[in-house]
Amino acid sequence: MHSKNIAHFDLKPENIMLLEKDVPHPRIKIIDFGLAQKIEEGTVFKSLCGTPQYIAPEVINYEPLGPSTDMWSIGVITYILLSGLSPFQGETDPETLSNVVSGNYEFDHRYFKDTSDMAKEFIQQLLVKDPR
Repeated sequence: MHSKNIAHFDLKPENIMLLEKDVPHPRIKIIDFGLAQKIEEGTVFKSLCGTPQYIAPEVINYEPLGPSTDMWSIGVITYILLSGLSPFQGETDPETLSNVVSGNYEFDHRYFKDTSDMAKEFIQQLLVKDPR
C-alpha cells in the first residue's frame, strides 16, 4: 500500500481482517479505504478524520500527513495487542486526543512483563511524534 504511495488514515483492529485461520501463516487484508489517499510527491494532504485512539498527533494538529501517520496507528494497535490496553485512551474523546498529542505512554510492568524488549522497541519506533 505505502509502496504505491497510498496511505490508509484509519488503521485500527476493526479494519484488519484475517483471511484464513488454522493455517501456519494466515494472510490479512486491510479494509475500509474510505479515508485513504494517494500521496503525490510535492503535494500536501491534511485531514481531521480518523478514530481518536488510533490517529497520529499530526492529524490532531492538522499538519501534513503521509505513510508515517499509518505507522503510528500500527504502533497503537501493536501496543493494544500485547497489553490489552490502549496507550492513549482517555475517559472522553477530547482527553484521548490530548493524550495522543502529548505522546506520553509507558510500558506498565503488570501488562508488559512477558513482552520482549524487541517488541517494546518496535512500538517505540512507531509511536514517534513527527518522524519527518
